[in-house]
Amino acid sequence: PSEYRAPTLEKVLQEGVIRYGVRTEGFESDLCRAVSAAVFGDLNFAELVPVSTKDRFIALANGSIDIMAYGTTHTMLRDFKEKTTQVGFSFSVPYLYDGLAFAGISSFVECADNLNSHKLDGCDRLRICVCELCSYYDILSQNLFPDYALVPDSNQKLVDNFLDGSCNVLVGERGALTQYKMFLTNRNYTGEFTMGRNLFSKEPLALVTRGDDPEWSDIVNYVLQSLFEAERQNITQLSASFINDTTFFNKGP
Repeated sequence: PSEYRAPTLEKVLQEGVIRYGVRTEGFESDLCRAVSAAVFGDLNFAELVPVSTKDRFIALANGSIDIMAYGTTHTMLRDFKEKTTQVGFSFSVPYLYDGLAFAGISSFVECADNLNSHKLDGCDRLRICVCELCSYYDILSQNLFPDYALVPDSNQKLVDNFLDGSCNVLVGERGALTQYKMFLTNRNYTGEFTMGRNLFSKEPLALVTRGDDPEWSDIVNYVLQSLFEAERQNITQLSASFINDTTFFNKGP
């Protein structure tokens, strides 16, 4: 028989912390703190655990993290049989729609933006770095530039390949490309890094939880929906202090 795993809500309340798999500190980190604030009444009960594109689903499946907040695209395959774990996961409502875009050396970004690989325009020297386990790898390799993709085994290697000239264009959602630019700046890169004009997909980015714990998945979804409703109601950090506390988790007076 498989080892018993306590429901995630029970686990995090007992341990006093929610562990979130993240890329870097940023927008998704604020979503993490919102979930902790809902569960514990304190946004500081959040531990941000760095994960990579390669190991993020593995970390979620084995319980190393409780929620993935990585800018992850919701796909049908990941609902039922994600590639690295062979199990399905639960996705929240999308908190952001982004899309596949190109960035890097301007002349080659122009080639990619125009889907141009012609030798006369110099576009035959186009080399695009993309992470293998990203949803946009499938789009790039199957539909756009199947012969021009380089596949580093980590985001760090992807940045290394750009710095050493192995590739001249990076691909990802605009949010990811902005982070790549930050990584390059931290490596003292002073060359050009131009963002492309076009989007070639529409990616629904969502928070991810294990597929075997619907109660926890619902809680995460409720928090996101509450944030959306608060925005519709023009509830701000200032005005929220005049709203009665919730007893959703039976922590009322």
